[in-house]
Amino acid sequence: MLDFNFIKNSLPHAIILENASDSEAYRLASMIICQNDNSPCGVCSDCIKANAHSHPDILTYRKGDNVEKYNIDFVRQLCELAYIVPNDGGRKIFLIYSADDLSVQCQNALLKTIEEPPMNVFFILCCSSKEYFLETILSRCVLITQNDAEADEKSLNTAIDILSCAVLEDEFSLICKFVGYKKYEDLRILCEALVQGLQKMYTMRLSLDSSDSNENLKDVVRRISISSYIKLFDVIQTFSQRVNANGNIQLICTAFCADLKRALYK
Repeated sequence: MLDFNFIKNSLPHAIILENASDSEAYRLASMIICQNDNSPCGVCSDCIKANAHSHPDILTYRKGDNVEKYNIDFVRQLCELAYIVPNDGGRKIFLIYSADDLSVQCQNALLKTIEEPPMNVFFILCCSSKEYFLETILSRCVLITQNDAEADEKSLNTAIDILSCAVLEDEFSLICKFVGYKKYEDLRILCEALVQGLQKMYTMRLSLDSSDSNENLKDVVRRISISSYIKLFDVIQTFSQRVNANGNIQLICTAFCADLKRALYK
């Protein structure tokens, strides 16, 4: 099950949900529509309607079901609806399944609304792969991906060590963590582990997981502000994009270390 806790305190207005099930996507929409601290609380009127799949402000779209096809007219209608206030006066969510079927023209038409959405309007774009989206769309969305497998314990520990070194401003140890990386595939595995490691640290920061007895790690996560976690996710996403572009490994890792420092202390 995907862990969405890390976005609760700073909800992004546009999310790309990669390789997740329909039920996971709807669970995310239910979490956003609930405005209580422990969302989804399951007892408020928003949650009751969401659980019954009858909430008027969770608008779901599926090509071949309630939408004949994803074309420019569909996107324009979507953008117009975004500027209509929510029925229940809270939030409005557009949940688009198979959003990777949106053409380049459709994505460009959606870009302006995603870039500057009306207040309390959220977009969830579900896809099998983020590779189908334009870079302009990707840069304006938070990516949440369902990995086929959890990162192995060694990779996860390495990722947490890297993030901890950045937080503690131990630049020498941070750089040393990347000495052994010579292959792009190893860096891709590290990218996945970094996402999972940061999600674990964020969950600890929100006191949602007290099962980890590592006091040193708890001290590290307390040093990171809530807003910095969101910046760190963006840094990891940029790192992953550079790795997938097969750039110079040494330069990619050096830039990543510098980006981590900026996200934490600027």
